[in-house]
Amino acid sequence: TKIMNPKLLIAFLLLPFSFAQAIPKIAGPITGDVRANQATIWMYAPAKSKCTFSYHAEGLSKKDSKTGKLTALSNQAAKVPGQIFKSTMNGLSPDTRYQYEVSIDGKTDPKWKGSFKTAPVEGTPTAFRLAITSCMKIGKPQRSWNILLEEQPDLHLTVGDTHYADTTNPTVQLEHHLTYRREKEFAKVLQQVPTYAIWDDHDFGPNNSDGTAKGKEFSLAGWKQAWPNPTSGTSDTPGAFFKFSRGDVDFFVKKGEIAGLIGLSGPYDFLPINEGYLLDLFPEETREASQAINFASADAPPTLLIHGGDDDIVEEGNSERLAARLRSFGVAVSLKRYDGVGHGRVVVALA
Repeated sequence: TKIMNPKLLIAFLLLPFSFAQAIPKIAGPITGDVRANQATIWMYAPAKSKCTFSYHAEGLSKKDSKTGKLTALSNQAAKVPGQIFKSTMNGLSPDTRYQYEVSIDGKTDPKWKGSFKTAPVEGTPTAFRLAITSCMKIGKPQRSWNILLEEQPDLHLTVGDTHYADTTNPTVQLEHHLTYRREKEFAKVLQQVPTYAIWDDHDFGPNNSDGTAKGKEFSLAGWKQAWPNPTSGTSDTPGAFFKFSRGDVDFFVKKGEIAGLIGLSGPYDFLPINEGYLLDLFPEETREASQAINFASADAPPTLLIHGGDDDIVEEGNSERLAARLRSFGVAVSLKRYDGVGHGRVVVALA
């Protein structure tokens, strides 16, 4: 009988402990669902902590702050050492920026501060900036979150693959959420921009999971606790889908599948660059991430690429190279070239 090498056995025994140690004791706050008169915030802290918050409208002093208590969730789906807390601030003024701060057992920390701007009264004509993200991976460069913040969005909608746990176990899922939420760039977005989240396959099961995933009901229970979304599902149909409004704009958020992709004269692969203004627009440290061709994969939907033969803004090789890259992954691609047509004519005629 062969006996496992003792050093190897020790290494295996330490793996779960090491992963548990990596889970942050505190994560958040997250600024979640924000309406005209209320805002929901989320926090993860040690079990049995006393979590409170204070908030005030921007321009007022801290002496004018109101306070509240974050409520520990009952029946927490994830079996982790800490506790999820949520609470809603009520009685807010529409279209007003607020600052808030969370305290844990009487202690404060600059990392536990957040801000948000309430929505206009429902039905009021409004303009706002919306940021859309997906596919969050730990261990990758996170500088794009700083770029997002520079655009000063009013809302942030993350549309799936907020982690890659690839399981229906809500404990493992929350561990992944917490680990990613300690990335300082991402944490800052969650603190300062009202964030709404919908799931995709990696969020509730293995890659390419769908509604038939065994154990998806456990994922749903954990998901609803992991994000400060509006109430999701209905009494007749459980689910992660939800709706909310901002002014005169209504959002209906659900998991969706992209049936196809159409690209119109796009700059998919334009390196190297030499023009001065482009060098400033695309700093060297983010230049590779600006190339759509680098994100081509076998998961891409069937694609139609259209380019004008006389395009002097974006050379047609961009479409040709992207088509070749997608085909190398087995993706169905149709490339259409229109002779005598320039950049603007393609975009305006077909957009």
